[in-house]
Amino acid sequence: MITASHRLNLTLFGLLTYVEPVLLVLVSLALGERIAHNQWLTYISIWVAIAVLVVEGVLNLRYRQAL
Repeated sequence: MITASHRLNLTLFGLLTYVEPVLLVLVSLALGERIAHNQWLTYISIWVAIAVLVVEGVLNLRYRQAL
């Protein structure tokens, strides 16, 4: 984790930090686990954070291409 944080830019490292728990949730759901109603807020927050990072990355890429 420390080596990756030094080698990756902050946006990509942050995105991967959020994607890992999401992938674990998807695998656990595929294996039959269930999410309790009081836990959905946490998972929705993670998805919103991922969406914000993706939108920021796309806007940053478009800005760089416009220069």
